[in-house]
Amino acid sequence: MVKLVGGASKFDSNNNDWETTGTLFDLLNLEFHFTIDLAASEHNKKVGTYFSKIDNALEQEWRGVCWCNPPFGEKSGNQLKNFVKKGFEDYKKYGSTIVMLLPARTNTNWWNNYCNNATEIRFIRGRPPFKGCNFGLMQPLAIVIFSPHADKTIVKSQEWK
Repeated sequence: MVKLVGGASKFDSNNNDWETTGTLFDLLNLEFHFTIDLAASEHNKKVGTYFSKIDNALEQEWRGVCWCNPPFGEKSGNQLKNFVKKGFEDYKKYGSTIVMLLPARTNTNWWNNYCNNATEIRFIRGRPPFKGCNFGLMQPLAIVIFSPHADKTIVKSQEWK
């Protein structure tokens, strides 16, 4: 991992729950028509139905067409892994469509165990802005899709400007 002055990683952040901008979400919502936001709060929810920290999404059933921008960053590594595992399991169990915005950590066990079994992976080229982080995050991102409506895995790159 690349280290910066003072021992901080370039991926370190005091914030691990960056809010997705409307533009990125809106493009995906036009395609998928989400029914629930799995990792949200009253102030940043993207659809009317959502799970907050209080609801603990990891203890809920993920049914329907689900959007998930889980907390990620160095300090939430296990939580991120648990969100991805839960997404994969509930897609299989309930036939849900689950669309996740994730850091593209292709060298991790959770990526290889779950994301590599997704029905589609869209690597984001560029740095989409997030609320409070106008120049985008300094890490590669991907949209990982678990969907019973797809019959093969598709991997593609989508440029963000």
